[in-house]
Amino acid sequence: MVTDILLLCLLGGIISTDVDAAWQSMLSQPLVACPLAGAVLGNVELGLRFGILLQLPFLAELPVGGAKVSFGGVGSYVGAGMAIMLRSTFSELPNLVLLSCLLFSLATSVALIPLVNWLRRTNSYLMGKADLAAEAGDLRRISTLHYAGIVNAIAFGILTTGAFLLIGKLLLPQLLTFVPVGVERALYLVQPVLLGAGLGAVAHLLVRKKTIPFALTGLLVGASVMFLVGGR
Repeated sequence: MVTDILLLCLLGGIISTDVDAAWQSMLSQPLVACPLAGAVLGNVELGLRFGILLQLPFLAELPVGGAKVSFGGVGSYVGAGMAIMLRSTFSELPNLVLLSCLLFSLATSVALIPLVNWLRRTNSYLMGKADLAAEAGDLRRISTLHYAGIVNAIAFGILTTGAFLLIGKLLLPQLLTFVPVGVERALYLVQPVLLGAGLGAVAHLLVRKKTIPFALTGLLVGASVMFLVGGR
């Protein structure tokens, strides 16, 4: 389990770096990050379900170019890891575990805001130094400062992932222990309600005509896959 946690933290560093310090390859989106947590901890299905539920609030964000986006992917990744770890301990409370970890992931994303701002200020300082190095024609120093920014982002992701996993490990089991069993029965609609809210957000974006090309592309790809699979 310790090895899994260490790997989870390392991947958290890579996911953090993907947000805006380096690749912006969509690896940091909940739909990708959460199944990765599931793969590490042995429950890809729950990780994917968690990612679908938390991807919906971030559909309006396009993490490309110089865009500043939230760290929701890191919070979602941490929440997915917590959900998978708690599911084995509280197997009789699947809905309560899911809801508590969803709320914890959102709280983690909010708590990361001032820390992310500090990271961006630090990397902006390095960028200023790189500009001075460019004016002086010092290519070696430019490369060094560039890699320093990436190392900062990776270290930030590893440390924050580990810290919030520890907070979740200490806090959430205590909360779940004191929740009455009847609450679990009352939460049987939690997933349909969250999916419904997400579909409402998707419909809102479609009405605003911001995502029609993406929706049509996804529909075409999905229909093609169904046709190819069904034709066999």
